[in-house]
Amino acid sequence: EALAYFNAHIKKKWLTMSLLQQGQLALFWYRNGDMDMAKKVIYSLNDRSIKSKDLGMYWKMKNGFRWYENQVEIQA
Repeated sequence: EALAYFNAHIKKKWLTMSLLQQGQLALFWYRNGDMDMAKKVIYSLNDRSIKSKDLGMYWKMKNGFRWYENQVEIQA
């Protein structure tokens, strides 16, 4: 019951979360069989990424103090 409540809540708020959290949510929804939400998040992340022949795929964001806000962590 709690999982269903939080799942319904997070479906409305996932765009306000960090890139790391959005990726984790896509994995959560994929593993729980909600392919529509998983694909929606992956397409959104892919659409907001920057693709460069020299730099690869990355997301434009400021460096932070957390490990997942480091430039190396946001490059695919």
